[in-house]
Amino acid sequence: MAAQTVSAAYVEAITDERQMLRGMEARGEYNGAEDAKAFLSNCEATLRRGFSGEVRENLRGARDFWRGQLAKETEVERVMRDTGMDRMQAVNHVRGRNWLRAQHPHLLRLFDQVTRERFPTK
Repeated sequence: MAAQTVSAAYVEAITDERQMLRGMEARGEYNGAEDAKAFLSNCEATLRRGFSGEVRENLRGARDFWRGQLAKETEVERVMRDTGMDRMQAVNHVRGRNWLRAQHPHLLRLFDQVTRERFPTK
């Protein structure tokens, strides 16, 4: 299987979208999954218009960024609903769990056990 590479336009789009998200968060303009869904929908609709070259790669990068962001936001909302954590606690919980999943998967069971003990499921 040949390794796939990403273009500079793809990476640039992800960087730009992340910067835009951070600015929106800093100004209190970001509404979590609701906004992520809207941005994702916009990227997908624009991609369907048939752009090519760097524009297409840029749109693909933006689309993939918002897909990932929507997955994170959905997980944060699930954690908030299931545990009663506030948003910041849930964000940090999801970040920590994702880091453990990538770096130390053998510790996930312990992490989940401690979470259940501290935040019993509603």
